[in-house]
Amino acid sequence: MPAAAGVADVTDLKTWWRGFKDPLLDRLVDQALVNNLDLKVAAQRLIVARAERDALSGTLKPRIGISANSLQQQTSRRVEWPRGIGFTDTQSVQLEASW
Repeated sequence: MPAAAGVADVTDLKTWWRGFKDPLLDRLVDQALVNNLDLKVAAQRLIVARAERDALSGTLKPRIGISANSLQQQTSRRVEWPRGIGFTDTQSVQLEASW
């Protein structure tokens, strides 16, 4: 069977009822397809599944990140004993890589 004939057969199956040439039947089938909740739910699930697949495939690639932080703290001068112990100055840099 040629490939073109196979494609035509599938197209014919999608609209086989149109062969009856009944406008009422055409309208009813179109209305049923538009209001088919199972079909809409299946289509939405397909969209969600593709989004999850795309999100997961992103974790398969190497990732790199960098962050920096600077923090200064000083306690009250009234409770600082011995002098200078209540002051801290901290800087940090983080480099993250994952794959």
